[in-house]
Amino acid sequence: MYPQTLRLQRFAHFSPVPKISWLVWNAEIEVLDRALTELREKREALKQPIDAHRALISPIRLLPLDILAEIFLACLPSKREALIDESKAPLLLGRICRHWRAVAYSTPTLWSSIHIPWEFDCPPAILTRLETIVEAWLRRSAACSLSVSLAVPSHAADVADDSEGQKLILRLLSVSDRLRHLGLSGDPQLLRPFLQLGQQDLPRLRSIAINCLNSLISSGDAFSVEPLQVSTLEHVSLIARNVDPLTLPINWSHLTRLRLECEGGRGINGGLEGGRPTWSSAAYKYITIQQWSELKPFHRPPPSYCPTFVLSPSPM
Repeated sequence: MYPQTLRLQRFAHFSPVPKISWLVWNAEIEVLDRALTELREKREALKQPIDAHRALISPIRLLPLDILAEIFLACLPSKREALIDESKAPLLLGRICRHWRAVAYSTPTLWSSIHIPWEFDCPPAILTRLETIVEAWLRRSAACSLSVSLAVPSHAADVADDSEGQKLILRLLSVSDRLRHLGLSGDPQLLRPFLQLGQQDLPRLRSIAINCLNSLISSGDAFSVEPLQVSTLEHVSLIARNVDPLTLPINWSHLTRLRLECEGGRGINGGLEGGRPTWSSAAYKYITIQQWSELKPFHRPPPSYCPTFVLSPSPM
């Protein structure tokens, strides 16, 4: 018989004690694993009521309502209007608990700013839903002054049926007397109802920003911006094509901040040089004037191409 065969037979008769011990310990481990699993399940069952109790005695529940409202206001964006987004304030604050929802919905200033996007391919059902959200948003703002930015399609021809969009615009026009800031972007034809608002329609307006650069305005179109004549207007930003800045009906005497980007209008030299407005306000004036009629359409010039002026306050 070969030595290897003898060796294998010797191993076959090896003492079974270690194997039996391993089986016993393995069985004990399985029993302990099952017990540990049951204990973990019991712990998780107890954790839910404990967490609920901790939430009930949480320090934030002891805050006065006015302090909680101030915390909510600090959650809003500071450099733009609030978005219609359930993952961001203020809509998010109404999804945490009943108490927070009650506080959020009863704080009008929390709903005093809104950005409204109207995409060119937006289905009517989505526009209807958007109108419902805006309606509720404006209702919660009560009588507060509003900061509203509206982005409509860049070309009116892209909108097959704008009936739902017009309903949204009409809803915004109904609160024009509460507008403190108005931002408009898109085709002037779709924005025309806002561009025709006057002093009586906008008694609280302090700033306006209009961006129609991506919309072609032919020289034959009348680019009428009536809100620029509002006497309370202090900040103006206008980005447009084929518009002469000197023809704009701006109430220069109250402006403290001005930004003009007018492609295809009169140049800086020979433009504002001969018709520089008179500044009477004592506040600092920040003026940015950009004009690039010699450049290709939609090509933004480098910052060095566009002069920036900072005017000192006029003497008292």
